[in-house]
Amino acid sequence: MSAAVFILLLVGAVIAGLHAALSGFFLLCILFGAAPARRFLKLGPDPTRHSVEPVRTAVVIPAHNETKMIAATLCSARTALPPETHIVVVADNCTDDTAEIARSAGVDVIERFDDDLRGKGFALSAALSHLANLDEPPQVVMVLDADCVINAPVRHQSVRAFFSECARLNQPLQMVYLLEPPVHAPARERIAAFAFRVRGLVRNSGLQKMGGSCQLGGTGMAFPFDLVTPEMLASGETVEDMRLGLDLAHQGHPPHYSTRLFVSSPTPSTYTGHNTQHLRWEHGHVRMIFAYSLPLLFRGLRSWRTFLMALDLSVPPLCLHLFVAVSVWSAAALLVSFDLAAESAVVSRAVLVTASISLAFLAVGVLVAIWAAGSELLRIGDVARIIQYVLSKPLLYVKLVGERQTAWTRTERE
Repeated sequence: MSAAVFILLLVGAVIAGLHAALSGFFLLCILFGAAPARRFLKLGPDPTRHSVEPVRTAVVIPAHNETKMIAATLCSARTALPPETHIVVVADNCTDDTAEIARSAGVDVIERFDDDLRGKGFALSAALSHLANLDEPPQVVMVLDADCVINAPVRHQSVRAFFSECARLNQPLQMVYLLEPPVHAPARERIAAFAFRVRGLVRNSGLQKMGGSCQLGGTGMAFPFDLVTPEMLASGETVEDMRLGLDLAHQGHPPHYSTRLFVSSPTPSTYTGHNTQHLRWEHGHVRMIFAYSLPLLFRGLRSWRTFLMALDLSVPPLCLHLFVAVSVWSAAALLVSFDLAAESAVVSRAVLVTASISLAFLAVGVLVAIWAAGSELLRIGDVARIIQYVLSKPLLYVKLVGERQTAWTRTERE
């Protein structure tokens, strides 16, 4: 066996070891977060019944051609938000009557037109610039997507408590964010909603239990106005929310997770919309792993909260994680079947054992997550569809090499 092959096996062993460590961390987050997540889904947020001193707050709603959704979103926001909240709708490159509908609802409206600078980040940047010019800028800014509904057990008190906590901690806050499929949704939508719960509720609850920080989710996120500048958001990044949270963590302000209330949005009801959304999220996540994992890990040597956030960022999207685990295991099993030299045989068997451990961690984690967050979404007959769902993802990951999505694209809705 040549030295080159032996070195390749050693590299494979290192990759398998790192992958197993991330799988172990994934399982740890699931185990810590399963019970709190299950309790949250059954009982909802804990109500805040005591009075809370209000803080000056602006809620920014970026909207691109949201004629069908914006009126319902504003009605929901008006009901849930305290009356003193300043609501700003950014009608971004709209070609419909989104702005007119928002104005008729009595909220502040910014219209923005720029064919070269497109995307949610630029819309949020414009909103921050607008708020900075007010006589009394807000103390806290919250972002709410144009298709989302705020859910709170005691609406005004719970929302005020959320804003007050953000101002008191002087840190970003992310409330629970769930995707809600319709009652008779097809398996694809229910599986996607379950996967989103695993990422956004179960793992975040586990991180919170362990004292770690979460990623920002784009909607239902709030931050002190003085922490974020328009320049930090002015980009066409497809995961501008995750990038903002990572930038703030790098500056010493890691996001906190709050279960005081939650925000929900419908799952994309079309196949194209589903694929567009996942392509944007997963390609963006992989870019953030390469750009931020190591710097955050080094910063995490001085902060346990940031260290856990860096590990959480380093865990790939679940289907990609499974795809890598199966690929490494299959390659190692194939090599073990060959008649290799003694040193190479030892390394290949070590890789096989490590990959098997990694797969076991992932399998246990998924089963526990189903118990915690999937019982009302998934059915016995969905097992085959889950396998089909996972097997449909490799093409998406192949596009990371040749057709990586770096431009913002609106999710198609009916």
